[in-house]
Order: sequence, then C-alpha cells, then structure tokens
Amino acid sequence: MKFYQFNIESIGVASISEDVSVICMLDRLFQEKLVLPEYALQINFLGIVQERVAHKKALHEFLEKIAS
Repeated sequence: MKFYQFNIESIGVASISEDVSVICMLDRLFQEKLVLPEYALQINFLGIVQERVAHKKALHEFLEKIAS
C-alpha cells in the first residue's frame, strides 16, 4: 500500500465553511474524477482560538528546550 499526503489550508478565514467546501471538493475529486477504489480523508483540527494559542505556547516552549 502506498501513502500520499498533501495539505490545503485556508488562511484568514474565520468560518469553517471554507474547510467544509474543500473537504467536499476533495471527496468528489477522489470518487468521481480519479475513481479511487479505496481512500481515506483524515482531518486534523487544532481547536478553537484559545486552544490554538495554548498549543502554540506549549510547542514553542518544547522547541526551545530541545534547541538548547
């Protein structure tokens, strides 16, 4: 089995409607145009704004530790 990955990001969009649109577009592409017999869309979610701020802070602290 082969594994391929790519990312699509909507930057500066406050609504998740753009994300939904991209997910639906990819699903249709895989089903209707590429006619893939088997595939999976794996979706990552970084949470609400407050959770992302906390995650960014923790990640920065972690990276600072391993860099020194």
